[in-house]
Amino acid sequence: MSVFRSPATAKAIRGFTEARYARSGFARRWIDTTFGPTHLFEVGDADAPPVVLLHGTGSNALAWLGEIGPLAGDFRVIAPDLPGEPGLSADRRLKLAAGEPQAWLVDLLDRLGLARAAFVGTSLGGWLALGHATSAPRRVTALALLSSSGLAPARRSFLLKAIPLSFLGEAGLGRINRLVFRDAEIPEEVAEFARLTAQGFRPVIEPVPIYDDAALSRLAAVPVLMIAGGRDALLDSRASATRLARLLPAAEIDLRERAGHAILDAGPALRAFLQRNAARV
Repeated sequence: MSVFRSPATAKAIRGFTEARYARSGFARRWIDTTFGPTHLFEVGDADAPPVVLLHGTGSNALAWLGEIGPLAGDFRVIAPDLPGEPGLSADRRLKLAAGEPQAWLVDLLDRLGLARAAFVGTSLGGWLALGHATSAPRRVTALALLSSSGLAPARRSFLLKAIPLSFLGEAGLGRINRLVFRDAEIPEEVAEFARLTAQGFRPVIEPVPIYDDAALSRLAAVPVLMIAGGRDALLDSRASATRLARLLPAAEIDLRERAGHAILDAGPALRAFLQRNAARV
């Protein structure tokens, strides 16, 4: 089954995405993987330290357009559209519990010739980055997690609010967006993409697995940054921060009390962290 509700909604979402990708002017390419074709941005000096940006579910590499340019001055930036999400990659939904997203990522990295890289992941992309790092910590030079899944259970209260709101059309979507963004200003382009995906994308319903203590403890030698919002409606960010601090005392934890799940101003802290750590080979 396609992750899009119909061919028409797939065309609308992908058309919106393609237009903005083309407007960015950033270099792009396609890589064939065992999970189907993967679309990605590849920007910066090919010999620079690589940084891989992994977006969350219900999103695509549009989430990183504001970061690709600033990072590309120092790094080789790779920003793929994850398979099974509303981007340009294969619309095959990957099974989380079976480890398919991690298998896809390893396959992609191998085809790109990336033996080691820094990883930045947001939400489900953070979960994916964590999974790769805990499985192969020597392949990770640095790990930055933004509102990451995988550390603490998701909040059921969000679904209990969001599901009925999803039947209220534009007004309901606006209230869902406010739960996600809290007080942050929502860019119109983000709001328009949310409208398109609400109408035409089938969301992930599989529970996101939580990594156990033994897995997370394998990251002891990896520089880790966690940025999360104290008012995250989707994830228990305080429990995530407490757990990470207990297991990885050297991790840098930035819990922003007023922020929600979507953190739009993490760029400076993220770039500073990568500049301190990602050049390590």
